[in-house]
Amino acid sequence: MNARSHKLSSISLLTIGALVLGAPHASADPTKPPVPVEAGVPARPGESPPGGDTEIGLTPEETSTIGAIPLVSPEMDDLADEITATFSEDPRFSAAEIGKNNEKIIVHWHGEIDSALRKMVKRHPKVPVIYHQTAHLPGDLRSAADTLMDSVPEVTGVAVNFDGSGIEVSIGQAAGASRLEVVERFIETTVDFPVEVTHEDEALAAADRGFDEYHLGGGLLHDYVAGYSFHSCTAGFAVEKDGVDGMMFAAHCGPESMQWIISDRVNNPGVAQYYGKTILRNTSYDGAIISSTYSYPYVHVGGVRSTTISPISGQAYANPGDRVCYSGAFTGTRCDSIVQNTYRRIALSGQPDLQDVRVFETVSADGNAAAGNGDSGGPVYTIRNDGTRTAVGIISAMPMTATAEACATTATPGGAGRLCSATVYAGAVSSIAIQTGWNVKVR
Repeated sequence: MNARSHKLSSISLLTIGALVLGAPHASADPTKPPVPVEAGVPARPGESPPGGDTEIGLTPEETSTIGAIPLVSPEMDDLADEITATFSEDPRFSAAEIGKNNEKIIVHWHGEIDSALRKMVKRHPKVPVIYHQTAHLPGDLRSAADTLMDSVPEVTGVAVNFDGSGIEVSIGQAAGASRLEVVERFIETTVDFPVEVTHEDEALAAADRGFDEYHLGGGLLHDYVAGYSFHSCTAGFAVEKDGVDGMMFAAHCGPESMQWIISDRVNNPGVAQYYGKTILRNTSYDGAIISSTYSYPYVHVGGVRSTTISPISGQAYANPGDRVCYSGAFTGTRCDSIVQNTYRRIALSGQPDLQDVRVFETVSADGNAAAGNGDSGGPVYTIRNDGTRTAVGIISAMPMTATAEACATTATPGGAGRLCSATVYAGAVSSIAIQTGWNVKVR
């Protein structure tokens, strides 16, 4: 077998795609909410949300979707996060995978194990750690993926397999067969690794926790433009910088200076309250900050009208094998998604300044939808076996294969533009925090 046929034998063709998770736009028929109360100066409703001191362990809403796999221990979660944070830029390091059933950490590494890594692991004798030698240098894989993303306009996304076995390249379906041949030739001359090529268009952005006057993660937000509301998103995590409170959510939800309100259109449609405005957007990870005067380190759990909340105790990176919870304002809480990939770059549909977004990818273990339209900006968190929750992501996008039928297992049915998916993309909270200077508030 010659070199050319050997390389092409590693290329397989699939048909998938990706979408953003914003609520369906209603630009042709926007709603006109009541004038917000105390516009620009929301009143702090209390020193802490009601019930916020009691929901430390798993809630029934989280337990119902968490599955049979045991939760990860704080010690294992902390070590995996420390390894990722320390060696993420090291070309020899690929990922710190949480192994099957959370029994061990698998460090995917190329070449001789760094002495600093061995010392780090040695400080945690109760955490089982094994090393897996990657077939290729992870730094070279990332560079090859970046080259393809940056050099070929038709490439809509790239990803590096966390085990260091190769890369994935997504080409927009509009490229056609002739362009696919061109890309294959480009791969032959520039990439000497296994490559999986998929047909994938740009990602769809995910644009009720009813009336969240406490400003918690998972609350429902409505934009407010010249007296009208055009679409909705979900609040992510309470954040702070230099003693000022804010809320982290998704950049694709709206431009800087966009005003946001809360409005209970179900139980009290005559009341609205000003929430804040977008003051900063990070397009590298689809993250943004709302100035909200105050916010509390809790997230809503349960359905769209749930009053159950849970505290956030930390901020960390997501690692392959992690089980995460999504808590979108339209879908509700789902806790059975497993992190599949932590190095993926995608282009968001209809978002001109979000054509190269770095995300991690999850897939729900039971195949049911984890998020859908309206959940954009919502919180993604892990639960440890001591019942504490750690912020890891902001809901960003889903594949183009998302369907209205998939929403049947969520708190809000599909249709009228609402689609859902078991595969979801999220921006890393820790990376957004580093680039913006806003860190997650913890309890």
